[in-house]
Amino acid sequence: MCTAISFTTDKHFFGRNLDLNYNYPQTGIFVPRNYKITFKKEDEISNHFALLGVGIVVSSYPMFFDCINEYGLTFAGLNFPTFAKFNKEIMGKINLAPYELPLYLLSKYKTIEEVKKALENISILDEPFSKDLNVATLHFIMSDKNKSIVNRKLINIVSSLSSIDQSTDIYRKLLIDKLKNTYFSPVKLTNAVNIRDLNTYSFSDDEYVFVLGFNQDSLPRMHKDIEYITDSIKSEVSMYDVSYLNKRGKDTVIYLLSRIKNLFLSYKLSTPFQSFYRSSLINDLGLKVIK
Repeated sequence: MCTAISFTTDKHFFGRNLDLNYNYPQTGIFVPRNYKITFKKEDEISNHFALLGVGIVVSSYPMFFDCINEYGLTFAGLNFPTFAKFNKEIMGKINLAPYELPLYLLSKYKTIEEVKKALENISILDEPFSKDLNVATLHFIMSDKNKSIVNRKLINIVSSLSSIDQSTDIYRKLLIDKLKNTYFSPVKLTNAVNIRDLNTYSFSDDEYVFVLGFNQDSLPRMHKDIEYITDSIKSEVSMYDVSYLNKRGKDTVIYLLSRIKNLFLSYKLSTPFQSFYRSSLINDLGLKVIK
């Protein structure tokens, strides 16, 4: 069974395996910019992005198993026997055979958001490259550095309606009904949010930091001259007085916050039992308050 994975740290990584018990004469394939790409039902494309990947070449035609374009948009076709169902030609749609899909999408688009809009008008054609080859029974994954497109439940829904003409009202009504009555599990993240000590933790540039309770007397913490040894005595015995401690605390907070690239500050104004003031640093630093 073919498997693909996409993940992003400071870079975007994408890969797949070709888990078959037989070999294709697969090879590395490079399609340079503006190399003429032809399609069965659609106009040729001769002005496009460069593509690089792995696949086979049949009659000088590149047939990608997986590939990437020069903007980091990736594509993989994964084996999906029995369940892969494609369509006859649909008038008014962009009709692409399975092997044409990566060439069309990666030659024209830079991001998944662009691809999602394009897919609304694309139908996958149930036609082989030639009479000597079968239609590839595939499902697909596409990814960029921000997100991916793949959903097995969605594939199953579309497959269950494969015997119905997509251009009919009954197809649309059944599709909407199935989508409304199918639960799509939300993505589960592990350790997506962590609590860190602002004073001791060094944040990296790709971390997003949310500081809660950016209120006066909290950040910065304000000292008051209410200790047993008062400021008047501290000044005579070389101890730090309130004025010095408050300035040091303020400077420390400003320094710590200035080192964080992706910073979000929030404050509270009241609870059922108490009122609060926002930190004086908001005005001191000229921060914009969004309500």
